[in-house]
Amino acid sequence: MANVSVKHAKISKDQTRILVVIAIAVAVIIFGLFASKAMISKGLYQRKALHQTREVAALLKSNYASAQTLLTQYQVFEAQNPNMLGGSTTGTANLDGNNPKITLDALPSTYDAPALASSLEKILTERAVKINSVTLTDDPTANSDKPEAKPAPKLVVLSFEGTTTFSNGGLLIKDFERSIRPFDINTLEITGTDNNLKINAGMTTYFQSAKSLDLTATKEIK
Repeated sequence: MANVSVKHAKISKDQTRILVVIAIAVAVIIFGLFASKAMISKGLYQRKALHQTREVAALLKSNYASAQTLLTQYQVFEAQNPNMLGGSTTGTANLDGNNPKITLDALPSTYDAPALASSLEKILTERAVKINSVTLTDDPTANSDKPEAKPAPKLVVLSFEGTTTFSNGGLLIKDFERSIRPFDINTLEITGTDNNLKINAGMTTYFQSAKSLDLTATKEIK
């Protein structure tokens, strides 16, 4: 009987040892699975981050090349002489000035009726027009210069009456046709002689308010 008890004790001890080994093995396997999952998740994140970093780098490289091309084109545009209106880039007459200045002057970012009236008077004076009247519809409510999410062109109605020569009258019409800021001549009445030509014109031009920007969007890498 003593012999049997010793064998039974030995078997129980071996079973206990086996159970301990199995428990340790299971714990190691579970830890390994969790560690592997964490490493895989980290690896996938780093791979995604690296991929997006490469995309951003490629985009920056492309944007830099585009910026260099744009700079070259701008320099050519600025140095063009005569300018787009046929005037001198260094003169001070109505048609003079470099192209960027002409463009910026023609596209105001705010609605300013007095400034538009002054510009019209300057064009007329440049062609030796004796101004009888300049009329401009000034409606601050309809022509608000407040930035808009989707700005659209707004109509501005104006007219003038004056006297000049036949040749200057023809040049005046061409000035309006070549203007960067669009002027539509809707009505044109011409009477008189070559040296005393009376012009009565009704026109429309346009104003577009600035665009408002919404910079609240964000992107998160997950």
